[in-house]
Amino acid sequence: MRGRVVDGPGARFELARWHQELGGATPGWQRFTAGVTDDGEAVAVLRLANEAAAMNGGGRPEHADWQASLDRRLAAPATWYDCPVVNVMKGGDDADAGFVQVVQGRLVDPIRLAAMRAEVERTLRERAPHVLGVTVAEHADGIGFTEVTYFTSEREARAGERQMPVEMAVQLGTVRSYMEGLEFHELRDPVVVGPPVPVP
Repeated sequence: MRGRVVDGPGARFELARWHQELGGATPGWQRFTAGVTDDGEAVAVLRLANEAAAMNGGGRPEHADWQASLDRRLAAPATWYDCPVVNVMKGGDDADAGFVQVVQGRLVDPIRLAAMRAEVERTLRERAPHVLGVTVAEHADGIGFTEVTYFTSEREARAGERQMPVEMAVQLGTVRSYMEGLEFHELRDPVVVGPPVPVP
């Protein structure tokens, strides 16, 4: 979900309220990531176990009420993206993340990109301890995508950019060449939560 904010505190309140009040009414949800960028873009990513969970939870009245309340804090109704194909690296979405980067764009060559996924994950595990996980969700139109990268902190993310090994930079450049129309959004104070763990 993305939307241009006109009421920053109100939008942040609504994003935090989803977990506190609606999480229990959304069966099958696995991670909720949300925040507002410095330039006023509200972003939320909800990962669910499967499409059935999305259909069952999203149609409930309390969700419609929440969405309407969030939209009142935005310049226009939020844009929602259904993502039936989701790929994760290094565990995907980590709740310990202190900084989150969201990239949206269009896939130019999804076949070559998919072929590189194992290599990219191996590089992340070996050379990027500041990256806790990456989730790449392909939009239902088969062209767009949303990539969410979870970092230990903004400071370590910036240091990782400055000190990136040459071979890793080349690999990243190759990955980005299979995409176009990239838009970057950074969440400096993200909400990253999951459902409560059952007590044994």
